[in-house]
Amino acid sequence: MRSDPEVEEYIDQFDPVFRDIILRLRELIYEVVPDATEDIKWRVPTFSLHKTICYIAGFMNHVTFAFHDGKMLKDPDGLLLGTGKHMKYLKFKSIDEID
Repeated sequence: MRSDPEVEEYIDQFDPVFRDIILRLRELIYEVVPDATEDIKWRVPTFSLHKTICYIAGFMNHVTFAFHDGKMLKDPDGLLLGTGKHMKYLKFKSIDEID
């Protein structure tokens, strides 16, 4: 993993609860896609491999983990949110919600 200083700065602005969620999601991305690159696009950490895969966005009450081509993902448990043509996302308020 090559850490981007702008991504680090983005993560550092959040309180520990949301910072821990963002850091765990980031770890999971690199476990699944070790060659992914990270940078700030659309003002949030975005992860790519040949094209944009996903992004993580922190808010006051939750963290959103969004997949750019989320409509292509299998979702047998119906966990993915979103009604757009392509994007699907998950919301986390606690690190314990990450499975």
